[in-house]
Formats: sequence, C-alpha cells, structure tokens
Amino acid sequence: MGTSAEPQTVPRTTDSPAPQITLVTKPGVYDGMPEDLYHSDPVPAGSISSTGVKDILSSPARYAYNAEHGREEKKAWDIGKVFHALALGTGCDVEELAFENYRTKAAQDAEKKARAAGKVPMLAHEMAEVRAMEAAFRATPAAALLQPDGLPERSIFWQDDETGVWCRGRLDHSNGPNSLDLKTTDDASPGAFAASAARYGYHIQEVLYRRGIRALGLAGDLGSDPEFHFVAIEKKPPYLLAVYENDPEALVVAEELVSRALRRFAECQRTGYWPGYPAGITTLRFPRWALYLPEEDSL
Repeated sequence: MGTSAEPQTVPRTTDSPAPQITLVTKPGVYDGMPEDLYHSDPVPAGSISSTGVKDILSSPARYAYNAEHGREEKKAWDIGKVFHALALGTGCDVEELAFENYRTKAAQDAEKKARAAGKVPMLAHEMAEVRAMEAAFRATPAAALLQPDGLPERSIFWQDDETGVWCRGRLDHSNGPNSLDLKTTDDASPGAFAASAARYGYHIQEVLYRRGIRALGLAGDLGSDPEFHFVAIEKKPPYLLAVYENDPEALVVAEELVSRALRRFAECQRTGYWPGYPAGITTLRFPRWALYLPEEDSL
C-alpha cells in the first residue's frame, strides 16, 4: 500500500497550532487532511474532483462558478455527514442540540452558532436516528468491508496521464486494493439505488477514483484493478442496507465521460474561457416517452 505524501506546511512557532497541510505539490496520499481543506482545493494549479467532473460535463461555466463560490450546503446532507463520522470514526464535528425542533429562536440561534463554528448541528431525535443507522450497519456483514488495514477519509491527488491536469479524490475507507463508499438514501433497494447511482454519477466517481488509485500504485502489482463497493443505507427504520457494485456497462460509459471532462478542463485552464451552454439555436431532442402517440379513443 502506498504511503502518505509529505505535505508542505506553514511555519510553526511554540505558540502556534500544529502544522496544517496548506498546499499539495506532489501526487500522493494525504491521510489526515481536513475535509474543508480538501474541498477548498489545495493544489496551486487547480485540481478537479468527481463533483467537478460532473459540473464541467454540465457546463464549464457551472464548474467555474462552484469552484469560486463553493457549493451550497444543504441541511439534507447533514445525516449523511454524521453517519460517515460515526461509521468511519472521523469526519465532521457534531453538536447535539437539546431541542425538539427549530421553531424557537433559541433553537435557531443554537443552530446558527454551531454552523458558524464549523460543526454540524443535530437535534436529539436526529442524532438518535443516526446512531441507530450506525448500529444497523455494524450488525451486518457489510461492516466487515471496512478492511482492518484500511484508513478512513483518504485524500488522493494525482496528474492525469493524457492531459496532465491534477485530479483529486477522497476515499471513504480504503486500503488501496479495496475501497468502500457509504451512501445514505431514502430507498436502498436495487432498482431505486441504481436510479440514484445514475442520477448522482456514482459510476463517474468510481472511475475517477480508480484512476487515482492506479496512478498512485495503491492497488498493488502493476495492472491490478482496485475493488470498489458502495454501501447504501436507508435513513428511516428499519435502516435497511445493501452492498452494491456498479453496472460494468455504466463504467465503460463513465470512462469516456471522465476523459471528456478532463480534456474540457484542460482546455478551459489553458484558454481561461469557461463556456456555458452552446451558443446559437439548438434543436431539442425530446425523450422517447414524449414522442409516443397513443391510439385515438374509439367512440
């Protein structure tokens, strides 16, 4: 398994806090990197994540805007963040609030104060639900996929062979050859989660992360292909879960999509031009269901 890269650090005096990773200038695994630093993109030349790949496939202008302004945080993501922290033993700081809801001013002020401090506020009943989710996860064979020699929240950085652009990924839990990604969802059944995987681009995420693992030699012998699995767990009782791997055909498509995105990213970096949707008049391509002409009702 690859070793953690040596980070560039800020100078330290006896009164200053422990050194923090500030810049990534060499490809490698940066274990222990704070989540907010990873998302702020510590690569001086600029790097692209799986979320960035999906943004730039939508439009480079969308990518550029989100890279500059940050993505809007949504309260709906809180349960997922806290579940990750409990299941993996690291991650966001959580502050449990002793309120039933956020209807009172005191509760609203406490929520704002927690978020201002960089913490995820959770009502008592929300926290109880997340703890129950974690217990459900621990009670299934899926928990054994957390490899004993693996580490949580691994930040990896590498340069794409074709374009030279920097890429980054954050593995939920990985020992190199095997990686596990935890997903909270409303419906973990095969059909519903397949639709979620397609909608949220989990196949794109997997392809990009696999490329990084191979580029850094984390999977072992040259040519070894890393294993990648998803644990989908429902956010409501009885907290059903299942373990999935992506559709191989979808991964083939994702390989081309990732390559397109990296080429587009490289060109936009080179020119400084981040276009939106196509200029001029474009003919709409309707979905097949909209082109179906039902038979006329007989009288």
